[in-house]
Amino acid sequence: MGRLQKTCGAVTGAFMVLGIHNCKKYGNHKLQTDNNRILIQEFTRKFLLKHNSTNCDELIGCNLNTDDGQAYTEKNKVKERICEKCIIDAIEIVDPLISNSK
Repeated sequence: MGRLQKTCGAVTGAFMVLGIHNCKKYGNHKLQTDNNRILIQEFTRKFLLKHNSTNCDELIGCNLNTDDGQAYTEKNKVKERICEKCIIDAIEIVDPLISNSK
């Protein structure tokens, strides 16, 4: 996400999907917020079990804002090996969370 290397984009996207799901499911703001918090915490717990972090810099292990970091990313196929795995895992975690809360 803009090479800020903070929260992983796959994680942020998952949070957004969970938020949209809860907004559509519950008309009451308190229910939306409470259920969103529960699902986000459960998502995060499961993502951490797989990846030990939700932060981009820790997940990929380099600084994308440097030439060395870019070379490392390309040489080690970070996008294919790590980023794609985070996206797939995020989808696989979110899907049952939403399906089970319908």
